[in-house]
Amino acid sequence: MNKVKYFISLFIVAFLLTGCVKFNVNMDIKKDKSMDLSIIYAIDKELNKDDSLLDEDSIKEYKKNGYKLEKYEDEKKSGYKITKRIKNIDKISTKKLSKSDLKNIGEDENTKLFKVKKGLFKNRYYSNFYFNEDETDEEISEEQDESDILEEDDEDYYEDYVTNEETEDNYLDDIDYDNIDYTMDLSFTIKLPYSAINHNATKTKNNERELTWTLNESAKQDIEFEFELYNYTNIIICALLVIILIGGIVFVILKCKKKK
Repeated sequence: MNKVKYFISLFIVAFLLTGCVKFNVNMDIKKDKSMDLSIIYAIDKELNKDDSLLDEDSIKEYKKNGYKLEKYEDEKKSGYKITKRIKNIDKISTKKLSKSDLKNIGEDENTKLFKVKKGLFKNRYYSNFYFNEDETDEEISEEQDESDILEEDDEDYYEDYVTNEETEDNYLDDIDYDNIDYTMDLSFTIKLPYSAINHNATKTKNNERELTWTLNESAKQDIEFEFELYNYTNIIICALLVIILIGGIVFVILKCKKKK
């Protein structure tokens, strides 16, 4: 997803240089293990006048990988809301715990978001995201170093975004900086069907079923939490087996009584 990676890099650059960014990640996990994932990328309207935060190729790639995109706009910022319905979080879980970059969480459909320890009646899930870790800065530097070997269409995209070729004026010269909202809205929220077992959330609601992290734009931040979900399929199967077993025992007892 080269186009998507490039879009995220531009978003991060705006985030680092101007501080007028809205970045909200929301996960809503249900009892049946389904999850609604929502990501909002938005910057100040002054910086997004031509609505170029995401190009058509990136939109197509997101849709190809099961994401839905819609334009996002509030009083001061505009951008995109990217959503996806995941039918079973076991498909995005692994037995090994590995860190996931929160900024790129919607980039790769094969990313494993949770570590899972499976049990007969319930599973325990562990998450370990990070935000603003050192390796993120290294990735940005690597992409900047490779800018001279971008494909031709990527070069055109960069020029369209940053520079007006006809006037040779920098894109940033047309911005009215006095009207820019320099506030940051950076957060990660997860809603759970049951109370979290452990977490390091900034704040909680609903008896620790809703956890929120206020993200720090200038320092490394680890996001960790644990929760459990019941394996209702296994529970139902075991219940049916018990009922059948009890029914069989009763049938045998009644049959023996009749013979007597």
